[in-house]
Amino acid sequence: MITNEGIQEIAESILGIVSHGEVIIDNETKHIELYRTNISVNIVKIFFKLDDTLRGEITSSKVISKSGKILIDKAEKIEKDMHGLLLVFSIKLTEVEV
Repeated sequence: MITNEGIQEIAESILGIVSHGEVIIDNETKHIELYRTNISVNIVKIFFKLDDTLRGEITSSKVISKSGKILIDKAEKIEKDMHGLLLVFSIKLTEVEV
């Protein structure tokens, strides 16, 4: 069984490799800075905040690692207007016996 300390360490390791986010908005890739992170028991959350200067149709949002690899890729359609938008990526850590 993974201990609570083990889950915490794994979660912190995941957050330690996150560099930034990317969104495709109106077919153009935009780099977005990490807004904040959160670890709650076995859920890791990564937040990106899009300000009111970005507008258009978001068709993809990604979490990018420090080595430049895509960690999480969400294909979605969101119409981004003049208001801000908070993108949240959640990872649930669970132990699986094989």
